[in-house]
Amino acid sequence: MRSRQALFQRVSASLIIPITFLPLAAVLLALGSQLGIGPLEAAGRSLLQLWLPLFFGAGISLGFTDGDGMAVLSVVAGFLTMTAVAEKVAGDPTLNVGVLGGLATGAVCTWVYHKVKDVSLPEYLALFSGKRLGPMTGALAGLVLGYLFGTFWPPIHAGIVALGQWLYGAGGIGVFVYGAFLRILIPTGLHHILMQLIDYQIGGWVDPTTGKLVAGEYVRFLAGDPAAGRLLSGFFLTLGFGPLGAALAITHEAKPSQRRRVGGLMTTAALTAMLLGVTEPVEFAFIFASPLLFGLHILLAGLGSLVAWALNIHLGGYALPMILINWHRQQNGWLILPLGLLFTALYYVSFRAVIRWRRPPILGQVEEAAAPAGAGAPPAEGEGAALLQALGGAANIVTLNACMTRLRLTVRDPALLDDARLRQMGASAVLRPGGGDVQVVMGARAGELAQRIRTAAAGSAPSPSAPAGELITLVSPITGRVVPLEQVPDPVFSGRLAGDGVAVEATDGLLLAPAAGRVMLIFPGGHALGLTTPDGLELLVHVGLDTVELHGQGFSIAVAEGDEVAAGDLLGRFDPAQIRAQGKSLLSPVLVTNPDVTAEIAAAWQGETVRAGEPLLTVRRKR
Repeated sequence: MRSRQALFQRVSASLIIPITFLPLAAVLLALGSQLGIGPLEAAGRSLLQLWLPLFFGAGISLGFTDGDGMAVLSVVAGFLTMTAVAEKVAGDPTLNVGVLGGLATGAVCTWVYHKVKDVSLPEYLALFSGKRLGPMTGALAGLVLGYLFGTFWPPIHAGIVALGQWLYGAGGIGVFVYGAFLRILIPTGLHHILMQLIDYQIGGWVDPTTGKLVAGEYVRFLAGDPAAGRLLSGFFLTLGFGPLGAALAITHEAKPSQRRRVGGLMTTAALTAMLLGVTEPVEFAFIFASPLLFGLHILLAGLGSLVAWALNIHLGGYALPMILINWHRQQNGWLILPLGLLFTALYYVSFRAVIRWRRPPILGQVEEAAAPAGAGAPPAEGEGAALLQALGGAANIVTLNACMTRLRLTVRDPALLDDARLRQMGASAVLRPGGGDVQVVMGARAGELAQRIRTAAAGSAPSPSAPAGELITLVSPITGRVVPLEQVPDPVFSGRLAGDGVAVEATDGLLLAPAAGRVMLIFPGGHALGLTTPDGLELLVHVGLDTVELHGQGFSIAVAEGDEVAAGDLLGRFDPAQIRAQGKSLLSPVLVTNPDVTAEIAAAWQGETVRAGEPLLTVRRKR
């Protein structure tokens, strides 16, 4: 259950990535069409109609590979191949696989990329090994997907169009449910998935200027479909004007001792909602502490969508500036301003009445403990380090991503998070969906803050604890015969290109930690592990030669990346007989991969063999 929830959280965050550039496409289209500048209009139209699915596929790749450029190139190769093949198979050059086609290609090609990025080919094909294999396999995956989409997509798309027609045919009920349900999903962060389906996939319209089929409520509105935008116009009331009324009510009902602080927070939150369409900073001030206010917000959101639909307002977008950008496509758009003022007043009066009646424990209603000295928002240069500390430190973070407003993390111990400190640094809420999954709502700066945390974590690597010149002893991780590196039949190891050390020809399957430190990397399949010691040494234990080709067969790893281990702790086990039966050597290099920090690496074993846990090497750091 937890892994499934984490998957949806990561998908939701990935879907935000391509959304960030869409306002530019809308501006290009608006300027081009209004000023008669054909190239600008063509650029905006191309971004929205032709390449939008590819951007969503690339977003999936970026979100699931932490920005690996070769992974994105693999998706591009797969998508271009898929669309070309699908058009031929379907016999329709106007075939539009839509955002779902882009997402499917992104998911499949990213999955394939993860499978091949560590594959080692024979030396005469080494140019195509590893990550460089990604685009080729991506194109092959696109070939298969092209046949599937060319065969099955036309009836699927007909069903999607029918779903859109049903939604529109449901009239006010469907519109109300859609507007309200999006607010219900806000605490989970999964509302983006539903929004993307409606905005970029539901419905169909043939653009008379290009003959291309255009899908999605928002994309059709921007392309000029006169029927589109009616489902979206109510969001200007919910996302632009409603948060202003709620923020004013929360501020005016705050305790006098907190009113100034709450006012500052709510002013920033309201402006963020109005200008960017990002409502969480306002919503998270009340939705968890007051179910009554949350329920009221859901009803008003559905009402806003219903009223705009009933008045036949066609206007696409979510933030107030989009009214001006998309004005050339509007129908009855002038009604948004009086309705917006009405909804601001409605939110203000209803929220203030509920707060005064129930005094829920929301922002401004609860006396907060005084912050310790110096515990306010840190200076910008120390912000990442302060957030990292509040999240439990680098060792507590397994994964870190960001969507439009949230830091999305998987942590080892959620209890290590300092919620109060995170709120002092601007968090609207700290959510724990389950297990080690955590969301910290930071507003529009979430992406910037995630990068600052990564930078701080990279700079928090353990500083050397052994004084320069002192000996550091590494124990053998494996039992077996010790072999000098120059006798290892692999030029990468024998030439010390991967680091300096020795090899041990394994005779049993025990794998121990050669030193105390942190497990930084576990290679796919578990045939190799990388560790960093408190002394600043970077170590690699590689079990066997060419064992990457076994894809994990015969290996069982007992630790995870980020785990702290002591010298001699169990890292895992392997099956020497199975490895040997596959024709692989059991010569296992044990390396210091940053020998530039060492003055000397010397033998510490006695005789020809060594047992796991016995001294193997001594390392002297440079003075």
